[in-house]
Amino acid sequence: METMVKSDSFVSLTENEIIQLDGGGKVTLFLSMIGIAASPAVACVCPAGGAALFLSSGGAFLKNM
Repeated sequence: METMVKSDSFVSLTENEIIQLDGGGKVTLFLSMIGIAASPAVACVCPAGGAALFLSSGGAFLKNM
């Protein structure tokens, strides 16, 4: 029997559904590597955007290692 873990006005999630949403896996790891590699090119056009891409991709990379 699954118990409700989180309930908002529109959403009610079970523990298994929350685990699926928090996950990432191999695809997220791969896309974070692409983001880290592309961040210097983005930084040439927009330094703030390049920094944001690097930090968000780096966070995703570390979370899924």
